[in-house]
Amino acid sequence: MELVIENNNLYVLGTRYLSIAEAYKAKSNFKESLNYALKAYELSQKNNNLAAKVACTHFLSSIYPKLNDYGKAYEMQSLFIALNDSVLKTENTKNIVEQQLKYDFEKKELKNASVQSEKNWKKNMLIIFLSVLFLITAISTYFTIKNQRQKNIIQKQLADSNKQKAMLAKMNPHFIFNAINSIQNFVLNNKEDEAYNYLTKFSKLIRLILHNSNEEMLTLTAEIEALNLYISLEQLRFSNSFEYKLSISDEVDADTVEIPTMLIQPYVENAIWHGLMNLKEERLAVLLLNISVENNLLKIVVEDNGVGRQKAAEYSKESTHNSVAMKLTAERLNMIKQSQNAPEINVQIVDLFDHLKIAIGTKVTMYLPLIS
Repeated sequence: MELVIENNNLYVLGTRYLSIAEAYKAKSNFKESLNYALKAYELSQKNNNLAAKVACTHFLSSIYPKLNDYGKAYEMQSLFIALNDSVLKTENTKNIVEQQLKYDFEKKELKNASVQSEKNWKKNMLIIFLSVLFLITAISTYFTIKNQRQKNIIQKQLADSNKQKAMLAKMNPHFIFNAINSIQNFVLNNKEDEAYNYLTKFSKLIRLILHNSNEEMLTLTAEIEALNLYISLEQLRFSNSFEYKLSISDEVDADTVEIPTMLIQPYVENAIWHGLMNLKEERLAVLLLNISVENNLLKIVVEDNGVGRQKAAEYSKESTHNSVAMKLTAERLNMIKQSQNAPEINVQIVDLFDHLKIAIGTKVTMYLPLIS
C-alpha cells in the first residue's frame, strides 16, 4: 500500500479497492463490498479514468441489488451504459487507438505493481494475489470483447459517418430518463412488483438495442421482438392507456425477411407520444402495426387514432420530447435508397379525417425491398 501512495497512482489504488470489493462480494459481505467499491469509484472520478469508471459503475450496478437498493442499482447501470456509449462516440480513430495503448500500458504497470506489493503485504499475500489475478483476468476479458466491438464500429464509421448518427439515435435519451423516473416512482410508492417488472423489461430492451446496434440488418422477428418490448414498456409507463395490435401477413416470413435495424421504432414512438398521449381520453387510444407484401415490396404500416399532426404540433411546443429520431430515420432511409439504388424505398405519412374533416389519427406507410 505504501508503494501505491508514494507514487500517487490513483488508478492502481482504485483497482485494489475494486479487487477487495470483489473478494467481499464473493464472501457475501455486501456492505463491505459496497464500501470498497464506492472508494474505487471516487478515485476513478478524481483520476478521470474512463476505463476505471466503466469497471466501477458496472460492479456497483451488480452489488446494489444485493442490498435491495434498486434505485441506486439502476442509476449505476444507466451511468455504466452512458460511459460505455461515450467510448463508442469517440470522434477520432487515432484517439481510440491511443487510449487503448494507454490502457494496455496501465495493465502492465498494474501487474508490475502487484508483484512488488506482494513483497510488502506479507500478512495479506494470499488474498492480494488472488484478487490481482482475478482483476487482470477480468480486465483482459473486458478489453478483448470491447476491442472487437470497437473495431467493427470503426470500420462502419470509415465506410459512412451517417451510420454512426443513426446508431446513436436508436434509443431516445428522453425515453431512458423517463423510464428511470418511472422506476423510481414505482419504488417510492411501494409498488415493488411493478418496479421489478419494469426494470426487468427495460434491462432486456437495453441489452437488445446494444446488441442489435452492431448489425445493419435484422430479421423481422428480431426487430419485432425489440419493438414489442418497447411498446409494452410504454403501455406500463402510461398505465395501459392505449391498445396495441400487430398483424403480419402470411406472405411475410418474419424469420428470413430482413430490414434495417430499429427502423420502425421512431415512427411508433412518434405515434405514441404525439398522437395517442395527446388524446386525453377523448376515445380509446389504439396503435396498429400491419406488415404485408405489396407489389413485391415489404409494406409496413404504423397507424394511430390520435389527434393528428396539426394538433400534435401545437402540443409539441409545450412538450420536452425530442423527435430528432424521426429526422435521422428519414436521412437513414435516404442513405439506404441511394446506396442500394432502390427508388422503391419510400415513406408516406397521411393524416386521417372523419366525415366532418376532424383529425382522427395518422398513418405512416413504408415500402422496402424484400430482402432475405
